[in-house]
Amino acid sequence: MTVILVIDDDEIIRKLIKFTLEKRDYKVITAEDALEGICKLELNPDLIILDIVMPEIDGYEVLNLIKKDSQFKDIPVIMLTSKHDINHMLKAFSCGAEDYLAKPFEIDELIARIRNLLRIKEIQKKILVAERMAAIGQVALTLRHEINNPLTAVIGQTELVLRKEENLSFEIKEKLQYIYEQGQVIESIISKLEKI
Repeated sequence: MTVILVIDDDEIIRKLIKFTLEKRDYKVITAEDALEGICKLELNPDLIILDIVMPEIDGYEVLNLIKKDSQFKDIPVIMLTSKHDINHMLKAFSCGAEDYLAKPFEIDELIARIRNLLRIKEIQKKILVAERMAAIGQVALTLRHEINNPLTAVIGQTELVLRKEENLSFEIKEKLQYIYEQGQVIESIISKLEKI
């Protein structure tokens, strides 16, 4: 279930957002001030709705803390404010907010923005996974090449000794046969890595 943290000192706004989002199957955690909101970051929300104008610590300071923390910096943040001028919007974006919504707002617009940011976050996760898989594939190719050359020599030389040397003791032949078979096992694993 998607978890949304709402940090706003206005109880009516908190309750409205919580009620509306819970009807749409989001889990909503609320905080009535910045300090409580900072503490609730440990609950790992998927998205944060953050008021700018709050007593003691404002939303900009909270946003700066979030975006500087490697654990939380990728959580999308929608800034809410009663301030309607461009300077507040620009400051919010320069601090790292992903979106900005002025009060009073239409609840359907907020929901649309939430869905959009969550969709973007999911796409970013998929891109990151794809990039990691590509890197793993590249490492596998490099390893295959680095291991395959000496392995081919080990298998080939072992096979050659087994075929040509008739005076080997049974114990030596058995050990060479084991080396040969284990080399083939490694070769099979490398072949499987190629197909990844």
